[in-house]
Amino acid sequence: HAAKLLLYGASFGCLDPVLTITGCLTLKSPFSAPHDHRDAAEAARLALSAGGTGCHPLAGGQQSDHLVMVAAYNGWRQAHSTGGS
Repeated sequence: HAAKLLLYGASFGCLDPVLTITGCLTLKSPFSAPHDHRDAAEAARLALSAGGTGCHPLAGGQQSDHLVMVAAYNGWRQAHSTGGS
């Protein structure tokens, strides 16, 4: 399935985010948490996707974990390149 995803990404001119999504699919979800912290993990995911807690909406209001992961990675990459954490 990953190969098909990469081919479609190249065909539609969106290979960069597709590479990020494919990489994230090979890892444990950053939004998974122990049972006693699931509410906090879900709240963080919602804040990243929709700006639910006053945060800037990273994924443009989309409710897709894949788009949230792309936006979070792009934010990290930008902060890393400018010397932020």
